[in-house]
Amino acid sequence: LLGCVVFSSCKKDETTDSPVTIVENRVIETKVLLDNIWEENISSKDGESSSNPVFMCYLFDPNGVCLRNRGGSMDDDMTVQFEDATTAGTHSIYAVTGWYSGEYPGTSGGAIDMNTSLPLTPNRIISLGCTTFTIVNGTKDYSVQVVTNYIMAKLGMTIESVPSHINSISIELPEQGDSFKFDGTIEGNTHSKTLSLTRSQTANANGSYDWSLAETIVPPSATDAESMPIIVTATSTLDSPQTIETSTTACCAAGTRKHLRTTWDAFFNTATVTINPWTTTIDTIDFEL
Repeated sequence: LLGCVVFSSCKKDETTDSPVTIVENRVIETKVLLDNIWEENISSKDGESSSNPVFMCYLFDPNGVCLRNRGGSMDDDMTVQFEDATTAGTHSIYAVTGWYSGEYPGTSGGAIDMNTSLPLTPNRIISLGCTTFTIVNGTKDYSVQVVTNYIMAKLGMTIESVPSHINSISIELPEQGDSFKFDGTIEGNTHSKTLSLTRSQTANANGSYDWSLAETIVPPSATDAESMPIIVTATSTLDSPQTIETSTTACCAAGTRKHLRTTWDAFFNTATVTINPWTTTIDTIDFEL
């Protein structure tokens, strides 16, 4: 009799209890690393006191939907922890460095996906990177690294054989990119950057001087740009300011370093402005962080 009662009780529990689905949040330890670090320190906004830039990570699920963004100061070790993934499959984490607090989009302000437009501020050294990893059932803890590369560009310039009566030269890049996507595409053309060249301390044999722009960070050209407008303005002790508007197909693409070289005559003393071929080769040395 006792055996019958126990059997009956077990059978009742098996048929009436509802299945229980356990949702296990994964712990994703994420470390952000900068690759090919440029020695340039832009630590504040124009006209503002010093401020620390931040890094921001975005966790995407297998459907390309951003689950959560987390970040912190770049003065820290640039490590964050996600506990927001509840499904198996291939996930992605995108990392951006160089924004300031309040400049970056967040999931608290609305949905974020791969088509979200991200701000590209001229006075920033912004980098972007991505890593993918697979979440599997039964594994809770994950450790991933995201290596970022700069999406800004670096530009240097030399104008040779400039007459001695020229006392200032500046260049303007009037149509550089103003936003980017998570896939690295640069969009827009509304950002302008003006830079001043410096005269060499020693004159050439004919009394002229070479003027140069030290390698400087500039906003990149749009990904689909076929040319990059350049405006060169020179002031003189003898004449009115002279301005030449020209362009080059050597666009400052994201992550590139370019040095533009020409002569004074090529810019100002010919009917047709011609830009000599410009060198683009920069020696790069790989190293481990």
